[in-house]
Amino acid sequence: MSRDTLNNSPGRTHFGAAIGLRNMSDKTRPVHYFQIDHSGKVLVASGIYCPPLPVLKTIRDAIMVNPDALTRAMKNPAFKNTFGDLSAEERMSRVPKGYDKNPRCLLVS
Repeated sequence: MSRDTLNNSPGRTHFGAAIGLRNMSDKTRPVHYFQIDHSGKVLVASGIYCPPLPVLKTIRDAIMVNPDALTRAMKNPAFKNTFGDLSAEERMSRVPKGYDKNPRCLLVS
């Protein structure tokens, strides 16, 4: 069905922008992402989305050097009030291959 038929709603209901030292094909560097929707709700995010496996491994290795630091941050009430918690879709369902099966961090549901 084309947009000119029965559904007159806009194709997008938000505006977003990514700011960082990379282009959209370079997934090795983090960016800051800002989004505002039609109701005025604002989303602010920072990080790397879908990094290549070597970059993902570097991030995971850095977390595993000191997993307690991430756990403390995620449990901190001020952090949780500001940023919330990881949603079910953001949590891993299992520990990645090659990592300790009994991790001390909270990223596995």
